[in-house]
Amino acid sequence: RCNIATFLNEVNMQANIIHFLEKKHIVSFSTFADLEMWSAICFYVFDKQQQRLILLTKPETRHGQLMLKNPQVTGTIIHEAAAVAKLQGIQFIGEISELKTTEKQTALDLYYARFPYSRVMQSPVWQIVLNEVKFTDNTLGFGKKLLWERKPLD
Repeated sequence: RCNIATFLNEVNMQANIIHFLEKKHIVSFSTFADLEMWSAICFYVFDKQQQRLILLTKPETRHGQLMLKNPQVTGTIIHEAAAVAKLQGIQFIGEISELKTTEKQTALDLYYARFPYSRVMQSPVWQIVLNEVKFTDNTLGFGKKLLWERKPLD
């Protein structure tokens, strides 16, 4: 894990990865615990400062129950395109957790700015802290891969 002060001293996530994460809004992620797996699809907003995805979901869901048992998740975010040369997509490994107290309100402010209609939802706020990202970007050349990994604390 990495706190924000340490992160800001690290090399930033590549600009094209940030740009991709900021313009997309749907994440597919998988959860697993006790030999059970499940996937979910949620709207998200990317928090560039903390390199995390913010989403709303309920702990009573199948994926919610698994997240509570094991916070490790994997996921994808894609840009679907008919032309192979325009395909882009992210694969990631991260850690999901429910936000509470002031951190919750800060995340909700970001989420509501992107999805104002979601104010009517009564759902907990979660973050997926991105630990590893692989971005395939065919607009930079067929099969071009950009990698980013969160630096661990010393």
